[in-house]
Amino acid sequence: MKSKRNLTMLDLVGDIVSKVPRGLALIASLSEGGKKGVVFTMPQFEHLGFANWGLAILNDSELIQYRDAVNISNKEVRRWAQEYDLAVVDLEALYKAIHRKEYVLQNGLLIDSSMRGNFFSSDGLYPTTLGQVIIANEVLKSINEKYGADVPLIDIPLYASKIGLNLKTGQ
Repeated sequence: MKSKRNLTMLDLVGDIVSKVPRGLALIASLSEGGKKGVVFTMPQFEHLGFANWGLAILNDSELIQYRDAVNISNKEVRRWAQEYDLAVVDLEALYKAIHRKEYVLQNGLLIDSSMRGNFFSSDGLYPTTLGQVIIANEVLKSINEKYGADVPLIDIPLYASKIGLNLKTGQ
């Protein structure tokens, strides 16, 4: 667990493996103090840009363990969010929609998870600048929906034009 000011990162998988729920204790203490929060689910590896990385690195048994760990973690994240009234950014659903070619920007641009697409960088793991902006908008949507906020979303085409971002490549 790393903390700086009011930003805290929790390692849910580490909590589950070690059976020491430090993350849950922190969430509970923040909730009792009336603070609000945002939690994130984790995507499955097959929804990453280089979807077959697991096949090159993990054996069948390890792949099953990985999927199970992600499923358990995401179930816990959703449970904690409900129990402690937290906003959830569902990266699992977002990455799945992008992987299935179901995520389209308001201007009609299809977000593409392939290796030559615009969501992932060339390593197939980390999002491009465009991918980061899409995730940022998902965070804003989650906060707006959960807490009744009215934070405007990032206008992606406008943002892209200001920083010289090519929406076709995400770079």
